[in-house]
Amino acid sequence: MNEYSVVYAERENLDQIKEIERYAFYPAIYKPKRYYKRHIQFKRCFLCKQGDLIVGYLCFQPHKRFFVLTDLAIHFNFRHLGVATRLIKAFLSTISQDQNIEIRLKVDLENKNAILLYQKLGFVPYGKLPCYYGERSALLMKTTLPVHP
Repeated sequence: MNEYSVVYAERENLDQIKEIERYAFYPAIYKPKRYYKRHIQFKRCFLCKQGDLIVGYLCFQPHKRFFVLTDLAIHFNFRHLGVATRLIKAFLSTISQDQNIEIRLKVDLENKNAILLYQKLGFVPYGKLPCYYGERSALLMKTTLPVHP
C-alpha cells in the first residue's frame, strides 16, 4: 500500500508527531508539545499519512515577506519514498503563487540527502550558521515562488 495523503495536522496527531520528531532529530533538544499545538491551531503543520499512520510532517512559520519551513521529519520506515517531496509540494501549493514569495529553511550541513532534495525542489544555498546544531553547522537555503522544479 503506497497511497499517501497530505492533510493538516489535528491535536489528536500530536503523540505520533512527537514520536517521529524523537527519531528524526535525535539527539537534538526536542520542541515542547505547545510548539506543535500552536502550529496545529493555526494550520501551519501538514501530515503525510498512509491510511491512519502518520509517516511524516512539515511545519512552517509565516513572516511578513517570507515563509520559513521550520520542521520536516519523516518516519524512519518511510524515508526515500517521496514523502518529504509530497509534503514540501503540498506546502508550496498552499501559498499564493501570484507574487514572488521567498521560502527559507535551515538544514544540517551534514545531511546531504536533505540538501539534495531541497536543491531538486528549487532551493539554493545562501549562507551558513556555524554550530547551529551543537557542533554541526546549518546551511541556509531559499527559493522564491512560483517554483518550477
